[in-house]
Amino acid sequence: MRFYVTLAAALLCGCSAPPADQPKTDPTTEASYGRAVQELASMGRQAEELLHNGKSDEVAAIVSNGQPLLDRLLAAPRPTLAAMEAVSDFDQLYGRLL
Repeated sequence: MRFYVTLAAALLCGCSAPPADQPKTDPTTEASYGRAVQELASMGRQAEELLHNGKSDEVAAIVSNGQPLLDRLLAAPRPTLAAMEAVSDFDQLYGRLL
């Protein structure tokens, strides 16, 4: 008898409704996202100045170090305009290095 009660309880637990999906937060609304945009834009300006002064090795290091920020900004479902501009500027710098 105890077996049947345990079996029934297990079956009933399996019949429950799946948990409701929690709405995902928009990463662009977080303060850290805005700071990442500002940091990438600042790195881009610094790299631009260094490139203008012929210091391509230092620019390459900045571009390489900025890649994680760039990836984070683009991981958002709907990146902000400022993020897209910073990423685009960084991408253009990378192209000029090549």
